[in-house]
Amino acid sequence: MAVVREMSSSVTFCLPLWVLCSLFSVGRGVWFSEEEQKLLDKILEEYSTCADHYRFDSVINTGLENSRRLPKIFIWCPLQHNRARLQCPVHRCQLTFHRWTSHVVGENSYNPRLVYDLDGNVVLVQAYYVCPRGDRFLSASKEILDLLPSPIKDSFPFRMSRRLTRG
Repeated sequence: MAVVREMSSSVTFCLPLWVLCSLFSVGRGVWFSEEEQKLLDKILEEYSTCADHYRFDSVINTGLENSRRLPKIFIWCPLQHNRARLQCPVHRCQLTFHRWTSHVVGENSYNPRLVYDLDGNVVLVQAYYVCPRGDRFLSASKEILDLLPSPIKDSFPFRMSRRLTRG
């Protein structure tokens, strides 16, 4: 009888732990509703007209009161915001902007990343950079951050817990 009790208490403990771990490991990015997609598209449209505006130096409060998941956004594109010149870490040719990780309706490789913060989650929208030889990099990847001068690199407000690699 003692063996059965030990196993059942072990299963009782492990099952909730497994469920909890599964909840935090589903998918590569985050996705939301059409309303949140429209809001994100509007903010990125504003960004495209004045990427170097101080408004984009820090986390943006969206003002979307009914959304628990998209209250804050941070756009990271030092190529546009800081006018940084970036070379491909592999081929040393000039990187160019390709597209945003801004697709929040449904799961795909262009979903933004959710950054967990004590003051509320932040949706990190990154740029994909490409080199003429076809390599792609996310703007917050270690390879790209290592290319940036210290003042720009230090303005990235997050410490990434998982290495972001080529897209």
